[in-house]
Amino acid sequence: LIISIQYTLLSCQAMPGMPGMPGMGQQQQRAKPFKKYFARIQCQVCELMVKQIIRETKASYVADPKLTESDLFNLTDAVCHPFKDEGIWITQYDIVKDAPKLKLRQMVSEADAIGECDRECETIAYSCMEILDENNIEIIEYLWNNLGQLKRSTLNNELCPSYCRKEKSDVKKTSKLGKEAWYPLFDVEKRQMVQMMDAMPPGVQMYDPSMMSMDDMMEQMQHMYGDDMPQFDDDGNVIEKKKKTKKKKKNKAEKNKVQTQSAGVMDSVYNGMQSVKEKFNEWMAPLWGDDGAELPPLNLDEL
Repeated sequence: LIISIQYTLLSCQAMPGMPGMPGMGQQQQRAKPFKKYFARIQCQVCELMVKQIIRETKASYVADPKLTESDLFNLTDAVCHPFKDEGIWITQYDIVKDAPKLKLRQMVSEADAIGECDRECETIAYSCMEILDENNIEIIEYLWNNLGQLKRSTLNNELCPSYCRKEKSDVKKTSKLGKEAWYPLFDVEKRQMVQMMDAMPPGVQMYDPSMMSMDDMMEQMQHMYGDDMPQFDDDGNVIEKKKKTKKKKKNKAEKNKVQTQSAGVMDSVYNGMQSVKEKFNEWMAPLWGDDGAELPPLNLDEL
């Protein structure tokens, strides 16, 4: 069944991965963390993580006093995600060598400033998630039992001393640790694409039409439509298939029966496609913002 070329290409951007097709995720992969840094920055990351968790929880509680435990789990997880608003703090720090230590140095003066997230940024995120995974239940219990009266020092003293005792100070002056430069955000597209991919449901991969040739697009459509693949003229319009002339005329009752069945099928198809469109708009709404953008409405005349 054919909707329109425009709607099809929009849909192709959210189709599952196909062999030989360049997925957006392959072009916008997140950098790999320096896992060996963890032992040398764990104390500092723990203290900064606790600071951010308390700050975000207080703000969320003021906005909605009916916070649930599920909300708290989502919030703490987001704090360790540098591509989410709650995790922007991670992008604001640079890991620098100050022998014999590695130190986290804040590189911005504004709370909403964002930095690029390369390997050192992902290292802080990795360290944050390691600490969070080990203590998530305890953190949630403290937050849940003390909503409205949270104290950073209490949670900090409960979690971080063990990490501070284990933090290593063995960095030599000649070491290359902490050499990666920090930059303010300049690759906005990468950040947006990572956020978009995170918003997609599991098993769905993003595609960038600008990276696909016409042959690739047609191959993708062939996979979608199978034997119902339409033919197009030079202007990109669907070529309607000629109806075969039947030798025998059907009686009036049979014609009415066929028309009723066809109408039922088309209604089902339309309702199904409308449901897909609404679900897709629901997924993408947080990324489009408040401008109300969404996929164009389906037109039965184009079916």
